[in-house]
Amino acid sequence: MRTKYLLPLLSLILAFSLLLVACAPTVAVTDSKDPVTVVQNFYEILNTKDVAKAMTLTAEDYVMNDPFGTYDRAAAQTQWQAVVDAGLSFNQTNFVDTGNGRVTSCYEVFENGTSIDKGCGNVTHVTDGKIIYDGLQAAEEIWVVQKYYEALNAKNLDLALSFIAPDALFINPTGTYEGADAIRESLAGLNTDGITFDLGNFRNTGGQVVYDYKVMQGANLLDQGTNGLTIVKDGRIVFDGTQDTQSAPTDPIEVVRGFWAAMNAGDVETAMSFIAEDAKCKGSCYFSGRASFQAYLQGYVNSGTVTELGELTVEGDTVRYPFKEFRNGFLKNDNTTPESMQIKNGKIIFWENLHL
Repeated sequence: MRTKYLLPLLSLILAFSLLLVACAPTVAVTDSKDPVTVVQNFYEILNTKDVAKAMTLTAEDYVMNDPFGTYDRAAAQTQWQAVVDAGLSFNQTNFVDTGNGRVTSCYEVFENGTSIDKGCGNVTHVTDGKIIYDGLQAAEEIWVVQKYYEALNAKNLDLALSFIAPDALFINPTGTYEGADAIRESLAGLNTDGITFDLGNFRNTGGQVVYDYKVMQGANLLDQGTNGLTIVKDGRIVFDGTQDTQSAPTDPIEVVRGFWAAMNAGDVETAMSFIAEDAKCKGSCYFSGRASFQAYLQGYVNSGTVTELGELTVEGDTVRYPFKEFRNGFLKNDNTTPESMQIKNGKIIFWENLHL
């Protein structure tokens, strides 16, 4: 008797399952090469959980960055699959095409329908309708430096120049070069002479990408160091040289950004380069002097805390900003009341500290 009712029941379950599949949302892959359209389409498809389809919008050399790491195309597909399987979805807004295939956007992340994170600073690069980079701005800046030097080593000057701002400044042992034309001529000379570069150990401090480097001519080592420096702004290189050839920033906003970028990278030494000898801290801290600052900052880094700055505003020599704190990847503090830093001659002289 049970068999009599089992087959109709199985048929009903199968029909219901097919109905659910038929009703599931589907998004077609765009054939547009417009960068904003491509980025929007990628996230629309991703939100349907069809990672394989979304990945058709990525190039073979696609790189993806998220708070947990940076991934090549194969690893990125695995990571995206894990993300959507965990119930995460994304609302990307405020798309801005900054040129050269670079798209910035704001984001809100949902876990099973509940908002768990939001912010701006997401960057996506699109070439010929395919995404070649997607992630946060700090990782993008390192990626730009890597792609530039890869193109230079491959003697692809047109591609290398596409990562350079028209008014960029390059300083190296052969001379100082300002502007795209002068830089192109100098790079052509390097290619003719068979000069290549081996870079590693990248550190990002507020758009200032520092790295170890070796300069090679064939198998011969011509130069090496640990203070290579490339500054990236809006996805383009504006300075290339070493820390010795680049003066420290004096603009108050850039000082604050540089300080927090160093802190988020766990680089207390670089962070301390922004602190004046007689600097004072008030708020959740009450002390003065570099020794006290260094001990405080080292403790902050050791706690695993990362600070995400909101919009920076400047009044005279004082910079104010709201901020979020994340500890080991989890939101610890969302402080909408701005704290402030006073800057003098490129150094922080007073910090009204609201970090707990």
